[in-house]
This record gives sequence, structure tokens and C-alpha cells, in this order.
Amino acid sequence: MSRSNFLRGPVGPIVLVGLCPFFPAWGADGLQVISYNSGTNRFQFNAYTNPQVALGMPQTNPGDGVVTTPFNNPFSKNDVVSVGLGGELTLQLSNEVLPTPGAPEIGVFTFQQFLQTSSGGTNSGPTLFYPSILAHVDVSEDGVNWVSLNGGEPIAFNIPATAYQNSPPTEPSNYFEPFTGGLSSLANQTTLADTLAAYDGSAGGTWLDISGTELSDVDFIRFSVPSTDTFGFQLDAVTVSTAATGAAVPEPATLAMLIFSTGFFLRRRR
Repeated sequence: MSRSNFLRGPVGPIVLVGLCPFFPAWGADGLQVISYNSGTNRFQFNAYTNPQVALGMPQTNPGDGVVTTPFNNPFSKNDVVSVGLGGELTLQLSNEVLPTPGAPEIGVFTFQQFLQTSSGGTNSGPTLFYPSILAHVDVSEDGVNWVSLNGGEPIAFNIPATAYQNSPPTEPSNYFEPFTGGLSSLANQTTLADTLAAYDGSAGGTWLDISGTELSDVDFIRFSVPSTDTFGFQLDAVTVSTAATGAAVPEPATLAMLIFSTGFFLRRRR
């Protein structure tokens, strides 16, 4: 994201809706939580209400001593944040996302996973462990004007992540490579190794296409669940494809210095 784009974003204290005010929270890769409303009726995910766990890279270890696979995705409250009925989560990305015709640009990783067959692979579905992970998704260049993806209809997040391309795990998957095969390409895989190979090097996740938004770049993304719907959304992390990654925003220390310098300059002018 260019500096000018960053300065067009919201100013003043950032509000965690329904909880308490807080200042911008930055992850290891610079992702920032703008706002969060946990919503209601979140089934057993009532404890999954810390939006800062969505910052940084996707979790490659679900916390039970094994790596992330399509059959064992992150599920800890330290890895996943939940959005229930009437809830929303808005994030500012660390880099501007550039529309890239012919390929999706934004990867969304949830705690979705497949049911595993007795031989270690997938069935003809493949059957989803969590069939109702959906959300409405809007994107913005400035954090003020929003464009809905998928025609305003909810998007199903049905592609699990995989941290490695092989088993035993020796070759890491690429979390910045869009997965475009769809569910059908992951069905009827006999073994775990076959399933991993079907990802073709990508770490999976559900990838979003912004090329039809007519925005010059996307700097903000919002996930929401209307109070009238019957589904929920659980987010692990968001990534941007290598091909679509634009300029970075200033680091927090740089931004603080910029704000201080600008304020000092204005005081001198007065």
C-alpha cells in the first residue's frame, strides 16, 4: 500500500465494536485490525473472540503436535477468530492488493477441513467437516467506500489449508500461490499423499478475485454475517498472492514518526 493510500484510511481511535476501544493492532506481516464485532449465536465458538489472532501468517501447526493438513486445520482460540450473526471483522492489509486479471489475489484461511477416509484421503464430496463457514465479503481502497464481492452473495470458505506438499512433511506449501482447482480437484483422492499432491504446491485456502471491482488497489477487507443468516465465519489468516502484492504501508514506528512530524509542522505553521 502506498503511503498516500494509508493516509486516506480511517483516523482517530480504532474501535473494537461491542468490546472496548483500542489502538491499531499490527501482526508480524503488518496486518491491522480496524474493527470487530463478534456477533451472536456462534455455536461452540463463543471463546473465539480475539481478532488479533487473524494477524500474521496462517498457522502451520494446529497445536496437537502435527502439521496443518486438509484433515487437521487450526482450531485453537489462539489461532482462529469467529464472526457470528450480526458480526463483522474489518482488516487493513499490509500491502496494497493489485487486481490481476486471470488469477485470484486474496487468500482466506479458515479452520475448514475435510473428513478423512479410511485410506487416508478424500471421498467424492469431499465432505466438509464444517459445511457452514460462509461470510459476505467487501473490499475497499480507502476504508470508506466498499465494493461487495460475489455480487453481494455470501462466499463459502470450503478449501482447507495444507502446510506441506508431501507426507512425511518436508516440502512447505506456498501460502502466496492461489489455489484455483476447486473442491472437485480434491475429491476422490486415495491417500493423504494423493490429497496433498492435488494442491499442486499451493497451501490451499479460498481465494478471492478483486479484478472485477474496478478498484485500482484493495487495502481493506471486511467479513460480515447478517443477523438473519444461519451460518458463521471463522478466520485464521489472510494472505496476498505474490503476483498481486503492491507497495507496503509504513511500519508502525515509521507511521508514528510521520504523525509526530506532521503535527509538529502544523503547530509551527500556526
